Amino acid sequence: MAKYSKKFFTLTAVFLITSMVTVLFFSGVNVKAYVFGSKYYYLYLERDNLKELKNTYKEYYKEKNLSENSYECSAKAKLDGDLMKYDEEMKTAADYLCKLNFNIKYNSNNKDLKNRYYTLYLGADYNNKEFVDIDIKSADDKLIIALPSLTEKTVGMDYPETTAMTADFINAFLDDDKAFEKIFGLSRADYDCMVERYLKNAVFDQIPENKVVFSDDSNYENIKCNSITFNIDKEVIANIYKALAKELENDKDIRTLCYSVSRSFMEFVKLEEQEIDYEEPSIEEIDEEIKNMCENLKEKAENIEDIQLAYTAYFKNSGDIISRQLNEKENGTSVILSRYKDLLGNDIFSFNVKDNQDSVFEIKNTMRLQSGIYNGQCNLDLSGRNLFKAAYTYEKDAKVGGLDAFVGDIEGKISMEALEDMEYSSADDSPLSDIYFNFSNKRTDNDILQGKAAFTSQIDGKRMGISIFTQVKQSNTAGIDKPDMSFDKVTTLDDEEGMEAFTDDISESFQEKIIGLILSDSLE
Repeated sequence: MAKYSKKFFTLTAVFLITSMVTVLFFSGVNVKAYVFGSKYYYLYLERDNLKELKNTYKEYYKEKNLSENSYECSAKAKLDGDLMKYDEEMKTAADYLCKLNFNIKYNSNNKDLKNRYYTLYLGADYNNKEFVDIDIKSADDKLIIALPSLTEKTVGMDYPETTAMTADFINAFLDDDKAFEKIFGLSRADYDCMVERYLKNAVFDQIPENKVVFSDDSNYENIKCNSITFNIDKEVIANIYKALAKELENDKDIRTLCYSVSRSFMEFVKLEEQEIDYEEPSIEEIDEEIKNMCENLKEKAENIEDIQLAYTAYFKNSGDIISRQLNEKENGTSVILSRYKDLLGNDIFSFNVKDNQDSVFEIKNTMRLQSGIYNGQCNLDLSGRNLFKAAYTYEKDAKVGGLDAFVGDIEGKISMEALEDMEYSSADDSPLSDIYFNFSNKRTDNDILQGKAAFTSQIDGKRMGISIFTQVKQSNTAGIDKPDMSFDKVTTLDDEEGMEAFTDDISESFQEKIIGLILSDSLE
């Protein structure tokens, strides 16, 4: 009989918890009062916390994406520093770069996911002379690309119905019951009942009450709160595997779900015309795979090495969960995810992975809201050494041209020294020292943002900096009509001769542009 390592079961436990969180997030399971108890109370708390998170994201997505957007952006960059005085190649690069200007125009209408369209223009000028530009337009599941400064020819492509399928999936997430059933084969109510049944019967029912410790007198980061700990051992995991196998064996809902999702995936593959050797499975084939899965679960249940896991959640009386912690007791490996408001009124977010109490990875963000302004700092540490740190300030709910915008400043440092122990890094031998950065966005009008991004470091002891200057005009009104997507004068991707002529035109015109710019520079 095969033996399974402790790492395997640690990962399995993480997977089970992650799966539980994921399905709760997607389904919004209705945990009924009759299953109320200490362990089921935690399920109830997770449901409510994740339902709130889902609703917040859903509203953000609708506002951000299911709307009209218009952006006009200009950008230029500059190299500076002592290095330019000593390195002739860098000086030449700096001279060329300062003469380049970039322009972007983007207009989109996404109010109807199945009838969305956009236009995109990308242009570059050199020394105030047109260098290259690209025009892209998309609608009706078609895309047309033009490079008017290089060729009169245009290229087009079809992606039939994939947009509609993507829209169905997004709509399913946004609580469109018809789209949900089309993809998953189950009504939302049946799906929710199925998820609840698996969580209760296959997971929570398999954790005995004597392995669940509830406290209403706990303390986390000096915050008085409640806690619940699930002690998970070899016996619990074996019982979960057996219960999963029992639920799966005769579950018609899971078979319907697998068949419907497989069919949707196959339709997408066909529409994308991808050369994948994949046939749509039959109900009988899915049934056979589920039977195999059940046999594997039963086998694993009989071949489990000893393992001791503890999962602890800290939460307030209001139900807000402030920390989740998974610990492997023998070797001290732990994963900690926390989000709370400390006693000083700071909002804290942290994610920490530890190995035998030593921090392997940690990210922590601390911020505070005062008079409509957020002030905060963020740190990323690897093996106890700081890799990234930043301090920031920005306006809460800032709007420019009716759209969300970052109005504020960020400054910080990336430590090259912290990369020394990473396998792919050659930081010890690198001539590059720590990188300092600064981002700034200012509102100069109701619909205009002016920004600057600056990076500074030293190469072989000599300072080098690059600054990028931007100006963005944005609006929540696209102001465009649906573009004409006629392919009458368009070269399609399957037209080999036409595509060859298109690329030849671009190559020849681009070379002429480069030569012309070099000559114009030499005459100045």
